[in-house]
Amino acid sequence: MISSPTKCYKVAAGDIGAKELPVYSKALAIYVPDGATATISMVYLNNLDGEAVTRTFTAGNHYIAARIRRITAVSNASVEIHVETE
Repeated sequence: MISSPTKCYKVAAGDIGAKELPVYSKALAIYVPDGATATISMVYLNNLDGEAVTRTFTAGNHYIAARIRRITAVSNASVEIHVETE
């Protein structure tokens, strides 16, 4: 579970895919449960071609300080992703 003092939006299953996120991020906070790994594909805000970058995360809390406009795929449904907006 992620606890953050900043304003954030929890990504829902319907937010993942070819559409833009409802809010652009200043950062992503990602929680991967114990014993799991997750592969997440995302498109950075400044990438006008829309090409996704794929990263693999191990169990634990992870923070990506980057502007993300779209999450195209998540390999593990138990992963929790928060889009930090401030």
